[in-house]
Amino acid sequence: MMNDRPVQDSPEPAQSAPRSLAFSREGRVAGPACRVALLAMLLVVLWGIGTLACAQEAKSADIAPLVADHFGAGDPSEPYLPGKQTYIPGFHRDHFARAYLGDGLLGIRPNPNPLSQSETVAAGFVFSNAEGGFEMYAPAPYPLGTDLRVNGLSLLKDSGRLTVHTQTLDMESGELVTAMSFKAGADWDLQLKVTQFLARSVPSLMCQEIQVISSADGEIELYPEIQREGIAGTVFRDKVPGPRTRINQVLGLASDRGSKIGIALLHPSGEGLRQKETRGYVLSLKRGEPAIFRTLAAVVTDVYDSAPDTQAIRVASWGGMIGFDQLREQNRQAWKELWQSRIQVTGDEAAQKALDAAFFYVHSSVHPSLRTGVPPFGTSQWSDYAGHIFWDMDAWIMPAVLPGDPESAKAMIEYRYHGLETAEGKAASFGFPGAMYPWEAGVSGSETTPSWAETGWAEQHVVPEVAIAAWEYYEATGDKLFLHKAVWPIEREVAEWISHRGTFTKNGYEISNIMGPDEWVSGIKNAITVNLASKMAISDAVKAARAVGLTPPARWIEIEQAMFIPVDKQRQVLQPFSLDAPILYYNEAKDRYEPGDISQHPEAYTLGNVQFMVYHDPPVAFDLYRNTWKYEEDLRAKRPPTPSVPGSVRSPGFTIPPLAACAAMFGDRKKAAELIHVAATEYTLAPFSISKEYRPYQEGDYVTNQASFLMAAMYGFTGLRISSGDWRKYPVSLPEGWTRIEMQRIWIHGEAFHLIAEQGKPALLEPLAAREKSKQGVSKEIGKK
Repeated sequence: MMNDRPVQDSPEPAQSAPRSLAFSREGRVAGPACRVALLAMLLVVLWGIGTLACAQEAKSADIAPLVADHFGAGDPSEPYLPGKQTYIPGFHRDHFARAYLGDGLLGIRPNPNPLSQSETVAAGFVFSNAEGGFEMYAPAPYPLGTDLRVNGLSLLKDSGRLTVHTQTLDMESGELVTAMSFKAGADWDLQLKVTQFLARSVPSLMCQEIQVISSADGEIELYPEIQREGIAGTVFRDKVPGPRTRINQVLGLASDRGSKIGIALLHPSGEGLRQKETRGYVLSLKRGEPAIFRTLAAVVTDVYDSAPDTQAIRVASWGGMIGFDQLREQNRQAWKELWQSRIQVTGDEAAQKALDAAFFYVHSSVHPSLRTGVPPFGTSQWSDYAGHIFWDMDAWIMPAVLPGDPESAKAMIEYRYHGLETAEGKAASFGFPGAMYPWEAGVSGSETTPSWAETGWAEQHVVPEVAIAAWEYYEATGDKLFLHKAVWPIEREVAEWISHRGTFTKNGYEISNIMGPDEWVSGIKNAITVNLASKMAISDAVKAARAVGLTPPARWIEIEQAMFIPVDKQRQVLQPFSLDAPILYYNEAKDRYEPGDISQHPEAYTLGNVQFMVYHDPPVAFDLYRNTWKYEEDLRAKRPPTPSVPGSVRSPGFTIPPLAACAAMFGDRKKAAELIHVAATEYTLAPFSISKEYRPYQEGDYVTNQASFLMAAMYGFTGLRISSGDWRKYPVSLPEGWTRIEMQRIWIHGEAFHLIAEQGKPALLEPLAAREKSKQGVSKEIGKK
């Protein structure tokens, strides 16, 4: 039996805890001795509050940096050349998984020597896939390349004289610091420290500082370069605008699709630095004293300006006006603000390390200014999944970002809003009204799925998931203006598609010829993920219509109530799809889909569909949900490993945290701990905790895994679910060994709250304003005494 949202027969939601008070006074205190005792007590409590606050501050600041001191075999200065690096499982076992610096718009993966050409991505810069011709991210030039020359030697070419000592990723500030040394002569050593960051305050800017400490007085030459060896494209500009600008270099590059990128370099003046007639600089060195060379690199794509080369000049010049030090401080403050929403766990160090890395990389992949959506790998690479936008953004990444950075979450919904017209065009081409969002979307939101991929026409569960994400944003923020501008149009058009995608039968409203998240099974009927998500989306559309003052169509309400949900009545479990209908099953050996039925392919009984929706609170009766989880856990344990068996050694990492969340919710804390430990430890690459999609892979960074991990802790274990009311839907249930989850700040309905979730207790959500006022009240009371 299915229930309407919210679940009616679930455990009682945790009782709302009262706003905590600093002191409560019971009865009267009389006499001087009692007043002295009370004063002493108050002083002790005040000291305790101060100590606790200091401890909490220290705890929140204790974000361990990630340090590399081994960089694999090979030349540390070997340039990144697109097409020559491959990270297929089984290759590059000694491959160095480089750190990822990103700000949503830009991403770099600096080499061990970060001054050599490194992988670079700029959201919006695309070219054509060589095989299929579809749009995909293009590798971009690396704007931070710099050669150091001295005594006829080159830092980039004479790598035998270069030693890379350490690379340290400071996640707290978003900075990567590389310590190196270069042998400039028999008695001349140069110690180099390279600091790099992407400026969140000006997200089109990359910033780099090279600090040189010399063992002797002398001079070195520095040659910054926009490195683009192996980068395809036509140069349409490579000259600076003239002597009136401080810009050192400019590059305008166009791809085969006409996509354009502009890059401009500015090098602030510094002590001992003078510019040569060429593009190089001379830096005077004094023994033992640090000398500095800085680069501000503006990178702009034509998504942001039709003349990105000219706009890059403006952005770099703006950065020069702000100044390197101020940009660095602004970036540190931006990260400090984000880290207020850090998820802190008591009782599991491995999980804490994984949560911190997940938080850092997810937020490195989003930004309020991002117009092109968030791909599964963010801007950490251009090749895997081609920079396309999947359901990953709507169902996994957006909700993981929403409580900590609502404005970046809004940018993802805005991307879907701008893609609404193309989604309507796709729907029309399939014969449907409304909007049919693509399985893989490009920069403009249009379809970019390879034409040979079954997913391009069959995997349609992304459509209702776009609408669910839009409504979750509205419920979480109460943003009325954005409701009218973007949320309602998305809800309306998706509901129109749903209301014509299926048919009414004696069973209810059924949807046929579709694929769920398990891409090994296609052509199915009533995929549980599709039907549940469609029920949720059309319910959201009804609420959205009323929120903007309209009467929803009666057909929407009828479909919401009639949506068919396949249930095994004997076992009282949800079925993955209607088992009496034909299917198309993927033959891995032949790499093709073949017709059949469930009796021929019992392994086609897919697992985890409803579990994957746990963070979104699907309209499922609690007992039915629990029965389904138990039944599928038994099947999962017996199945041989395939990508279709969540939690198996062949499954993608994002499938495991929701299984852990379900285990905790249904009372198996031991299994929850086992699963979350696998998610925390088996899908990361040392030394920078880069997330890999599958366990054998040697590269990443797969942001979807990290978002799923964050949501398990933030929603799954705490019992919180996004809603227009109290988010505390279920009791707190933590993995075995965990005793507490805390977030210093979580945004709910436009207000900042402090979250504490302890095992066996109701979650506490305390408004930060009241919390601060309470502290101030204590201070004033003490002052009066």
